[in-house]
Amino acid sequence: MTLPDKVAGHSYDHAILGKTEEGILVYRYNKYVNKIICYDESMNKRWERDAQLDKKVDIFHISLRNNEIIMFFTMQSTTTNMEYVCVQTFTAEVKPKGAFLKIDSVLHERWSDPTDWYVKMDEAKKWYALFRYDNSRNDQAIIHGDILNETWQVQRKIDKALSGGESSIQDEFVDLDGNLYISFAEHDAEKQWYSKFRVDAYVSRQDVWKEKLLWNKGFLLSPLMKYDALHHQLWLVGFEANVTDGAQNLFSGRYELPDPSWFADTMVLAVEKSEPLNTETRKSWSLYTLKNIVFRFDGAAVLVGEHKYTTSQVVEIPSYYNNGYPTYKTYTYLHYDEIQVWGIAQDMRVQWTQNLVKKQESSGDEGLNSSYALVKGKDKLMLLYNEEVAEQTNVMAYSIKADGTILRGCILNTRGRSVFLQPKKGKQVSLYEEVIPSEYNGYFQLVKIDF
Repeated sequence: MTLPDKVAGHSYDHAILGKTEEGILVYRYNKYVNKIICYDESMNKRWERDAQLDKKVDIFHISLRNNEIIMFFTMQSTTTNMEYVCVQTFTAEVKPKGAFLKIDSVLHERWSDPTDWYVKMDEAKKWYALFRYDNSRNDQAIIHGDILNETWQVQRKIDKALSGGESSIQDEFVDLDGNLYISFAEHDAEKQWYSKFRVDAYVSRQDVWKEKLLWNKGFLLSPLMKYDALHHQLWLVGFEANVTDGAQNLFSGRYELPDPSWFADTMVLAVEKSEPLNTETRKSWSLYTLKNIVFRFDGAAVLVGEHKYTTSQVVEIPSYYNNGYPTYKTYTYLHYDEIQVWGIAQDMRVQWTQNLVKKQESSGDEGLNSSYALVKGKDKLMLLYNEEVAEQTNVMAYSIKADGTILRGCILNTRGRSVFLQPKKGKQVSLYEEVIPSEYNGYFQLVKIDF
């Protein structure tokens, strides 16, 4: 584990881009400053550059492609009531490659409420889906956008109404052929129960939408969908539930995505499995959030869920300025307790399950230093987390092997090294390296952990 020099500037938001030939790049920004910082292998700062974008633009996506930094941003027209969506690429040394490209524009009158732009790209980063949702109606979300190739040329327009609204949408992804898939589900907004999962595909060979119903057996809690690009499969997991008894089973389904031109006709269900939950903890599973599906080369997977919930406490505060009457203040506490891990075989059977003990509690920090960072190794997974968030003590790690073997150990002492990690912002930059931001006493640092 190595540490860089301290950098003042805790008010910035830091996004780790990844590793290039130049080193590890970090994008640092707030409403006044946009900069790129480069750290070498020893995590010492090599250089810092201004991103050279107008301070009035709103950057909504930034990523890394080979040694290029890709930024998508919106810009207000100076002559018309129009908002332009633009893209700019930089080399690793942060030298702009030509003028920025105006990809698309949207009149403000089309939107009843402010909405965000999104970017999805395929794993080879040759196809890009640029889109946003119109949520003027509660019962549907209208998706507008473009499909772009690697030279930023618009291949086709996207316009599609999806039933259920944006809150029903689970995931979007682009495959290697430039086809856009959207998975969503009808749900009960009051109970947060989901059913009737569907996947829509916008195929490249035909400018039409095709759709397929995946699952409609009742309700799911904490549904999670993910695309396995290696095997061209879509995974659906969640907790099957009923109205009275809460979660009953862990459901896992895997669906083949064949030639997308025949998507609506030949998409078939693979093996589905349900794993009964422990009776004593059955109702508490509604508090678990399924967060990660990690695919293996053989088609198996590891599923990771986390126990997350909130509590409140009303505290009486004596007051000498309110005629002697006390005042009250409500404190809200965030809890990130326990990690549950399932090993799912190729035939969708649950081979093993492990409960990893963790107890984190904080207030007023949005859980920034809670939760965990996931590192994918060659033959194991690593889950890194702060042991005692309130006390800022140790950084711990669970090591998970393919057969379900678990090892737990201490990585470092935060007070001894003057760091306080933010696991949620961790970024894996190579097979055995994870970079995690740290803010300690008003100073920003990057911590690189080697395995």
